[in-house]
Amino acid sequence: MTPGKAAALAALLSLGVYLVTLSPSFGFVHKGEIVAVASTLGIAHPTGYPTVMVLGYLFTRMLPKRDVVALNIMAALRVAESTKVL
Repeated sequence: MTPGKAAALAALLSLGVYLVTLSPSFGFVHKGEIVAVASTLGIAHPTGYPTVMVLGYLFTRMLPKRDVVALNIMAALRVAESTKVL
């Protein structure tokens, strides 16, 4: 198996596990604030996470799911993307 195929397999596996175990609601700490800010393009507490907030806003508009589920799917995709082997 080539390194590229192994990386793709690892990404798909992590995406599958993340989606199956996806939280359908809020978690701990400040996730409620982040969901509210991302779905309304508001301003989060410092540092504000501007790139993630804009991406989150787009995900909440693109996916016909509750905002928190759409943002958890976005997180799943970002986790799967970050598992690529360099």
